[in-house]
Amino acid sequence: MLQDVDINNLELGDDEVMEGFDPGADPFAPPPPPSDGTYTAQATLQGGQYGGIKFDDEKKQYAIKVNARIVDPGGKFDNRPIFDTLRTNVRKDGSSSISGFLQGNKVRPETGRAAIVKQTGDVLAGTPQVKITTRWRSSYKDADGSYKDLFKGQKNHPSDGNGGFRHINKATLSDGTVVDVVAQAEIIKYAPVG
Repeated sequence: MLQDVDINNLELGDDEVMEGFDPGADPFAPPPPPSDGTYTAQATLQGGQYGGIKFDDEKKQYAIKVNARIVDPGGKFDNRPIFDTLRTNVRKDGSSSISGFLQGNKVRPETGRAAIVKQTGDVLAGTPQVKITTRWRSSYKDADGSYKDLFKGQKNHPSDGNGGFRHINKATLSDGTVVDVVAQAEIIKYAPVG
């Protein structure tokens, strides 16, 4: 039960060392992303119904922001969000990230840009469960404006000395500036549940 305490009279407590406390730890540092692996996730559109859909006039492509929350009741990563951007641009192999999402939901993708975006919005409106495969990725924007990868994959990140991997690392930009680079989980594959 909480009681009011006079700061000048702290007799109610004790002055034992707080177990596990590190006074040098950054309380505002982001937690490490979920480990590389495959998870069941609940997918939703970021920004509400159709609020997370953008069109790039210059590239003539749509981008859809997705929030995939891990579903693992009682598990270490339950309810952790993984963010993704699905795009309508066609890759060299003829695929696109938006078609990969639809196939992971057992939906045959439409071929028109607007049609496939509408189809994806409809699927996301149902907040489907889908399998996602993730990996850590540490990338940064260089001084020249280009994006560069520092590390891809959790095991390619430096050791933390405790059997794990560091998710916050340093990168030196082309202008000599040193910056912190924080690993994020990226979705590299969608697949049907079950």
